[in-house]
Amino acid sequence: MILFKNVHTQILLQEINMANLDLVAKYHRGLVYFLAKHLFQAENKHLKAALVDEFGVSYDTALRYMTFTALLKCYLLLMICGLTYAQITKHKKRLLDFLKTETEGLSDKFSQPLDLFAEGKKVHIEPADHQVPATSFTTDPDHLYGVYSEVEDTP
Repeated sequence: MILFKNVHTQILLQEINMANLDLVAKYHRGLVYFLAKHLFQAENKHLKAALVDEFGVSYDTALRYMTFTALLKCYLLLMICGLTYAQITKHKKRLLDFLKTETEGLSDKFSQPLDLFAEGKKVHIEPADHQVPATSFTTDPDHLYGVYSEVEDTP
């Protein structure tokens, strides 16, 4: 029975590591789209077309990742609160409203620098005051798949 408990403990730790790694990867993917957006604008390229041409993703997909990244840049501790990417993007407005109106300094606490460990490597992220797009998303990250299936996440 001790062997099973040890295996169970290792599995739980791996689930936490994988969840952290997933959020860190999605955060960095949003950063890539932010940087690409600025580059495309500097080159006077049409953003929606350039995203499809260069990355094989629709504007809606890129916007979802950029929104997630902007929200995390403002409130880094959202990354370790146990919510998934889909939950954070879906409840973005509620999270922002709550953190802005909370009187106990919760907003400041969530805005602290963050050190995460994923796959044995330390990831340090500094907060920033980003404008979070005023869009809303469903919980289903593939809700537009039927419309954009030919351009979504082409490697």
